[in-house]
Amino acid sequence: NIDVIRENTERPRAHFVAVRPASDSDWSQSLNGAWKFHYADSPAARPAGFHAPDFNVSAWDEIPVPSNWERHGHGYPIYVNVPYPFEIDEPNVPTDDNPVGSYRRSFTLPDHWQGEELFLHFGAVSSAFYVWLNGEYVGYSEGSKTASEFRVTEHLRPGENTIAVEVYRWSTGSYLEDQDFWSLSGIQRDVTLYARPQQRVRDFFVLAELTNDYTDGDFSLELALSNDAEETQPVDVTIAIKDGEETLFSESETIELPPGDSERRYSAVLDDVRQWSVEYPNQYTLSIAVGDERIDQKIGFRTVEIQNGRFRVNGKLVKLKGVNLHEHHEVTGHVVDEATMLKDIELMKAANMNAVRNSHYPHQERWYELVSEHGL
Repeated sequence: NIDVIRENTERPRAHFVAVRPASDSDWSQSLNGAWKFHYADSPAARPAGFHAPDFNVSAWDEIPVPSNWERHGHGYPIYVNVPYPFEIDEPNVPTDDNPVGSYRRSFTLPDHWQGEELFLHFGAVSSAFYVWLNGEYVGYSEGSKTASEFRVTEHLRPGENTIAVEVYRWSTGSYLEDQDFWSLSGIQRDVTLYARPQQRVRDFFVLAELTNDYTDGDFSLELALSNDAEETQPVDVTIAIKDGEETLFSESETIELPPGDSERRYSAVLDDVRQWSVEYPNQYTLSIAVGDERIDQKIGFRTVEIQNGRFRVNGKLVKLKGVNLHEHHEVTGHVVDEATMLKDIELMKAANMNAVRNSHYPHQERWYELVSEHGL
């Protein structure tokens, strides 16, 4: 169904990790590692009903998550450029030659997570998947290189829980996921379960540019907040920008947060900031504290503009010299570790490159942090 690309997912948001500085407890749990796995060449051969907790998967193989199943002896990778790797019948999806991977594992929910809002985050799954918790249907998503997040508070219980994921190699989204790369399948980025308070940051947007002849920092922040309680709650909010241990800007307030979604805006001009550029990728730390949580985000002040048809960064002419990069490892496929990303950055910088084009999809979030840190 081309009109359904997701079901029961949370709204997309910026990538961030919220921590609780005053707590010694863990509020996130990685579900990476060994999962029980069954491979079928077609949907008809898949183990229907495997998501039931009493379904016996003891004889199944194991597969690491994240991974691509073709790199672990199941099916085969396909390289194509212009043609499609399946018979074109747009918008229909192959019903016979469409491999399905069935994944299952158990995990323990921490006792101190009771009363929190619980979320299940998939960094990327290729190309479409259904997910169940304790035999209950949670949702569906497609989009091989974008994150999917589900609110799962009502599906989990104290102690041991079971998660089941059914992944299809081809979906309607596959018509947009071709073009000059290796086609690989499976849960290919991190899977994380985490707990968050009822009053929290839902999303944010930061703009950090330069003003006053590119000398001062022009900072603005749009903050989207959520309150899942039925009544208005007081919440402390502190926004700060730090250069190491030095605080350059700070603003604190206590707001009355009504149920549902709310927005707040903050802005400041910071005197004589160090610019971000390829040669000098200076960064500051933006700290967003809401209630018990804090989010730390690296930011760099720069202005990118086109003047009279010429590309400028911080008022200076820049010629873009770049490369195309696929998210690909010669052994692990679409699962790329940080060491490989750093090696790619080192090669680009050694070749005097200043730009990289992500071909042809969003790369994992750590990649964007690294290129900002190292100057691309």
